Amino acid sequence: FFHDRAYTREFLDNKIHAQKDRIHPLDIKSWYLLGRFYKEWARGDFRLFNKSEYFLLKGFLVNEKRQIFLYALSGLQSIKKDPQAQKNAIAYLEKAIEANPDAPYSYWILGNTLLRQGFLDPAVQALEQALSKGYKINSPRELLEVVPLLKEKKRFDILQILSEQAKKFDRILLK
Repeated sequence: FFHDRAYTREFLDNKIHAQKDRIHPLDIKSWYLLGRFYKEWARGDFRLFNKSEYFLLKGFLVNEKRQIFLYALSGLQSIKKDPQAQKNAIAYLEKAIEANPDAPYSYWILGNTLLRQGFLDPAVQALEQALSKGYKINSPRELLEVVPLLKEKKRFDILQILSEQAKKFDRILLK
């Protein structure tokens, strides 16, 4: 059952379709979970991209201050390779920053998104803002994308901050 990806997706899609009319319009948790579910499936099937975007936007419109919807919408746009979708990804993150300019995570995601799109200088600025607002690295994987960029830009001040934060991973790995 779960080994056949197409069958599993169709089965779950039918179950969701049967239940979605029962979701209360203000139930942002359900809209978010549905959007995330379809986002994961959209990686292999872009027909599901629109369903994911629909559910995420529906939840976002209920509460425009919920940054988590903007993060998910940005990630969804990043899956697509066309230039307009890439601009949309950045716009969603800028809207998240506008909603809460003190949230360091928004700047960190924006920096990574700009980095993947090749906008090196704005990416470094966003990463720098994230760290100055208190962003703490949560996993070693977060370093893999940004360290080469920072070395290229000779931003050793930011690399020093990241190096200090990365020491906690060394302690975890060496235990």
